[in-house]
Amino acid sequence: RRITGSVESWRYTPRGLLAAHTDEEKRETRWQYTPEGRVAALTNGNGAQYRFSHDADGRLVREVRPDGLSRTFILDDSGYLTAIQTTGTQGGVRRETQQRDALGRLLRTENEHGQRTFSYNRLDQITAVTLTPTEAGQQQHRMQADTVRFEYDRSGWLTAEHAGNGSIRYQRDALGNPTDITLPDGQHLTHLYYGSGHLLQTALDGLTVSEYERDSLHRQIMRTQG
Repeated sequence: RRITGSVESWRYTPRGLLAAHTDEEKRETRWQYTPEGRVAALTNGNGAQYRFSHDADGRLVREVRPDGLSRTFILDDSGYLTAIQTTGTQGGVRRETQQRDALGRLLRTENEHGQRTFSYNRLDQITAVTLTPTEAGQQQHRMQADTVRFEYDRSGWLTAEHAGNGSIRYQRDALGNPTDITLPDGQHLTHLYYGSGHLLQTALDGLTVSEYERDSLHRQIMRTQG
C-alpha cells in the first residue's frame, strides 16, 4: 500500500517466479512459464496475450503478438542476433538483417526500407548512425538520408547529438544527471535534482513542466504537471 492509499499486489509461483501483478487501477498482468522457468506467455491488463518460444539454450527465438503478428529471431553460433523475420496475419513477410564485428558490435542493419550503419570510438561508444533509405523507404515513409553523430566528454557522458534537423546538447552535474538540455529549436529543458540525485523538477525555458515528490526511500509518490 502506498502513502496515497493506492494498492499494488504481486503473486508468485511455488518456484518464486512472478505470476501476476495487479496495479493501482486493479489491472492484472499475468505470466506463464515453461517447465524450465522461461516466460511462455504474458497477458497484460487489457487481456491481450503475448506468447514466446525459446531454443534449447533458453534464448528467445519467436514472439507472437496479440494481433497474430509473429517475429522470429535468428541467432548465430555466438548467440548474437543476425536477422528478424516478421510475419503478418495475412502472410506477408518482412526481414531485417544485422551484421556485427568480431566484438559483437552492431555494424549494419538492412531491410526493405533502408540501411543503417554504425560507427564506434575506442571506448565502444556509438559515434555515428547513418541512414541510407531505399526507393521504397523514400516513397512509402518519406525517409531521407541522414547521419546522427554523437559526442561524449572525458567521463564518457553523452554531450551532444547532431543530425540533419539540428543538434541537441547536454549539460550535466557531477553525478552525470542532465541538468540543461538545449533542443534543436534553441529551447532549454532543465532538470533539478535532490542531493541524492533523484529528479525534483522539469522545466522548459523556465516554465515548470513537472514536479516530483518522493518518500523517505526516494520513491516517487506524487507528480504535478503544468
